[in-house]
Amino acid sequence: MHTIRSSMISVLSVIALSCDGGGPSNPFVDPPCSDKIDNDGDGLTDYPDDPGCVHPTDDSEDSGAMPLCSDGRDNDGDGLTDYPYDPGCTLPNVDDETDDCPGGPSCPQCANGVDDDLNGTIDHGSDPGCQSAGDPTEVIDDPDACGAMLQVRHLPPDGKDSGTLDASSVSGLATSCGGGGGAPAIAYVFALSRPMVVVASTNSAATMVDTVLDLRSAECAGSGSSLACNDDVVGSPGTTSSTITKALGAGTYYVIVQGADVTQIGEYSLTVDRFAGEGSACSSIPDCGPGLLCRIPAGGAQLVCSQPVCGDGLDDDGDGKLDFPADPGCVSAVDADEADDCPSGPGCPDCSDGVDNDLDSLIDYPADTTCKAASNDSEACATTEGVVALTMPVTMGDLTSATHDVFPTCSLTTAMAKDRAYRLDVPTLSSLVLTVTGVDTVTSLLNSSCAGTPIQCGDAQTMTLANVAAGAYFFVVDGRVTTTTGAYTINASGKIANGASCESALAQSGAFTCGDGFACKGAAGA
Repeated sequence: MHTIRSSMISVLSVIALSCDGGGPSNPFVDPPCSDKIDNDGDGLTDYPDDPGCVHPTDDSEDSGAMPLCSDGRDNDGDGLTDYPYDPGCTLPNVDDETDDCPGGPSCPQCANGVDDDLNGTIDHGSDPGCQSAGDPTEVIDDPDACGAMLQVRHLPPDGKDSGTLDASSVSGLATSCGGGGGAPAIAYVFALSRPMVVVASTNSAATMVDTVLDLRSAECAGSGSSLACNDDVVGSPGTTSSTITKALGAGTYYVIVQGADVTQIGEYSLTVDRFAGEGSACSSIPDCGPGLLCRIPAGGAQLVCSQPVCGDGLDDDGDGKLDFPADPGCVSAVDADEADDCPSGPGCPDCSDGVDNDLDSLIDYPADTTCKAASNDSEACATTEGVVALTMPVTMGDLTSATHDVFPTCSLTTAMAKDRAYRLDVPTLSSLVLTVTGVDTVTSLLNSSCAGTPIQCGDAQTMTLANVAAGAYFFVVDGRVTTTTGAYTINASGKIANGASCESALAQSGAFTCGDGFACKGAAGA
């Protein structure tokens, strides 16, 4: 009897202690969020079903709802709960846990099951660069990676960001194309888990300052870490935005947006696109990064993103000559075909035909130094880029990367302007018309020696000649002034004299046609 009375006194003591306003402490009464009763009459009972319950011991079913990323619930049903474990939660106060992990395109690096920064550890819980599963990058934060005064940001998953360049963040790094020297700048760090082609650009209406882009390796501030640099988009005169296209291997990189000088303060917009790199499986050209083709390389068995045939390091046509400039079928490193009929075919260029065409005792590329490539069509024209044959009605060209070699006799304003030279092999023609459109140019037509007084020279778009003798000619496109640059188009047409040969490449391509009432007939070679 004494024992029972003592127990009752203990219970009453506990109940009495609960009267001080500190909340229910009766061991026989569950908290409202665990008592299996719909206390607030909202049709939902207890934690976790009732959003008014913050946790099972909550003494009210009417508590304010917590953000989804800190409410103790697996709201998106992926088996992961709240920050820092759910990849949909970038911070505890985020009110959305949804994500497309582990294989979706928006899955952050710290939850995608890949060693993105190649340090031997993977994702949140293992990789020291991951503060949470929602961390967009596995790269360890190093605020001074590119210098103590230069702010470093993580590149967003979609590769887009904007901001303002000002004196609060500046670059002291030296670049090959401008910027640095205390110019306002922001650095972005990103990682690639496989080879990709990266295109970084500030070429946007939202960019209000003259920018320079500098792409750097993981040793951002280290000497020699700059991989590419651009000040102003190539081929766009007057543009002060910048663009870099670069094939990169797996690893960590920095792209720095900076002012062209210390006075450039204002808004910018950055976009970094990432495309499938060399060797990646593909089904069509758009799958691959800029400069790559979706094709089956020589010796391969499936479609992969590859360099063009004339720059892939393979002897695709099996002639023992490898790529541009050694293969006579390659006009440039981006040519998609190595095919040629050298050394004795009618289409073999002078610089690969085994003949000393200019009688200087030097034969073909590379022995004849006038030949800049095996595909050049002249051993006589002393040009930096070499000579390319005109064989089609329309030929595209560009002076942007050309150099100055020729002084047109009809214009003194082109003294140091860029130029390019082309060869025409023509039958006897009753007329020849050459038209250049695009940039402002001066053109010259030279004889087979590629020297001496031009047959015709002028700054008009169209050059017209009558009664042209059969033979080789050289057509030079020169900038109208020293600053002339950019793309142009050559249109070639002509009428073949009645009874003259129609076997030339220009005739076969349709650039040259027979006179009225005549047709190209007879056995080839006759």
